[in-house]
Amino acid sequence: MDTELSITELANDPLIGLLMRADGVDQEQLSELLGRTARLQVAHLQDRIRQARAEEFYSRLDLVHALRPANTASANAASAQV
Repeated sequence: MDTELSITELANDPLIGLLMRADGVDQEQLSELLGRTARLQVAHLQDRIRQARAEEFYSRLDLVHALRPANTASANAASAQV
């Protein structure tokens, strides 16, 4: 099979239906499981994005602080010459 089944195709596939009945899983349970899994994945990805953004922000902030003394010294020298 070259393509993956959609959720609807999965739920309507006769072989999958037989397996679900044999395992005692109904369609509502499967839908709830897939929904919970999707929500957890989204939450996990959002946490990773927030963490990456925070790290980027703080690394840029560190860079600004590292450059600030050099910029302040040149600004003080320029104002002293005026």
